[in-house]
Amino acid sequence: MPARNSSLDESSIPLQGATPAARVITVGKRGWVAGMLWRSFEEKPLRTELRQEGADLQTDWAALRVGEDAIQAGFCAAVDESKRPKRLFSLAAAVADSQRQPWLGIYKIADGLWWYIAVRDGQAILPDGDVIGGEAEIYAARERHSGFGDWTYVEGNLDDLSALVEGIKPSPVFALHGAPDWLRAAATLAAIVVVAGAGGLWWHAHQLAAQRARELAMARIHALLEQQQVKKALPSPLLTTPLPNAWLASCDGAIENVPVSRDGWTANGVSCVGNAASIVWRRMPGATTAVRPQGVLDAGGNKVFQSIPLALKRAAGWNNGQPLPAEESALFALLQGMGVKATIQSVLSQPPVSTLPGGKLAGKTALPAPQAQVHFTLPVAPFSVNWNAIPGFRIARVAMRADGWNVEGVLYGR
Repeated sequence: MPARNSSLDESSIPLQGATPAARVITVGKRGWVAGMLWRSFEEKPLRTELRQEGADLQTDWAALRVGEDAIQAGFCAAVDESKRPKRLFSLAAAVADSQRQPWLGIYKIADGLWWYIAVRDGQAILPDGDVIGGEAEIYAARERHSGFGDWTYVEGNLDDLSALVEGIKPSPVFALHGAPDWLRAAATLAAIVVVAGAGGLWWHAHQLAAQRARELAMARIHALLEQQQVKKALPSPLLTTPLPNAWLASCDGAIENVPVSRDGWTANGVSCVGNAASIVWRRMPGATTAVRPQGVLDAGGNKVFQSIPLALKRAAGWNNGQPLPAEESALFALLQGMGVKATIQSVLSQPPVSTLPGGKLAGKTALPAPQAQVHFTLPVAPFSVNWNAIPGFRIARVAMRADGWNVEGVLYGR
């Protein structure tokens, strides 16, 4: 499992050394590109910046998304060896604002094909939060992000996507190399102006110069406003995440009545992540999909992925964390008393460039609280242990395995 941190930068996101494979799908009456790699910017990037970023990522196409809170660009290799996209738009850019962040969604496009989107702070798409592919790629992507916590989980199909993009002003996908459409159009217009006469040419140049002057003036105004803006320090994660005992009680309540088998389907994997419990059902001999548990059926028809929302009675905890070394020592002592080994890895606190990978915050920001990633395996269920005795401990994920219960969490110090 990758290390999880609410203040990660883009270099910490596992991209497997390559740009995700993009595809063109039809949603509604338009063609959409899904599976782009996203970067965040402090201000709207110039075309030269996008070309440089695209060259670094070895991509051919891009899409620009300018929202109220996020400015992002998506990148991908040319699809089907097409040099220029023709009336194609970014699906992630169109759907990102359909739910309040943080949220992640899985949408079934066709048999054996799903699309995944993950949106967090500032309604920004995570760098690797736009994935299209089969069951393995989609659930691997969700597993990478699930440890961040606080997610709202959404599932749907092609009809749901059609409803989401209806009436949306889409973000066009364009080629990063070669003459852009506006330049070729300008060249055509210039030829017409030459035929019309020198006077018309002068008027056209004058209009372009005036428009450019207005754009520069607005850019200076926005720069001054950003310099004057001071971002408030983010609230402590201890205040925005539930106490471990309360979270585990909700998890236990969601899975305690799940049978070992149902209608010939066996519960093969049980876990709780964020605000949902997940159960993987495996089909046994004699069972069919005609009678099966609720959830998403895999491409082979042999597994069902069921998600159950957690009923959290208390959504937040208390900001009573101790110095991080004291928190680590207390957790080690608790686990050692049960004969359990743990891995606790401190995360270096740095001034946050953004609450999201790739972004930047204007003004003054406070250093994030010292924190450490925690991982251990208990031989018994974790629900009866008093984890609240460690004030800065928060649990992000528990999963039942053959060797016991796998627990992942974070220690927050002060």
